[in-house]
Amino acid sequence: MEAPATEALRARLKAQRLMLRAILFAAEERAGSRLTLRIGPAVAQQLGVAEGDLVEVPRDNGPSLLAWAHIAADVPMDACALAASTASLLRIEQDDPILLRRVHDPRS
Repeated sequence: MEAPATEALRARLKAQRLMLRAILFAAEERAGSRLTLRIGPAVAQQLGVAEGDLVEVPRDNGPSLLAWAHIAADVPMDACALAASTASLLRIEQDDPILLRRVHDPRS
């Protein structure tokens, strides 16, 4: 990719991110073998995410996290809920700001 195209792609991906606050819970949630993150309906609508869509928690200071969205009405509209064990791998603590974006399926 050419430099201008790469920069345009980076800008587009950055614009798709939503800043939320981390809520940590004890149990890891999975849908089968898939790790899930819980988000509220308002966040899902803002990101264009449906139940089971792939989402990313991009990190500037370490590895990003890919997980599948679980839409839950009990998650506040400014938050994303994830397992404390998963958060510790990313060095995320309770109420830390995190970014979330929908990962577009190249097959769609």
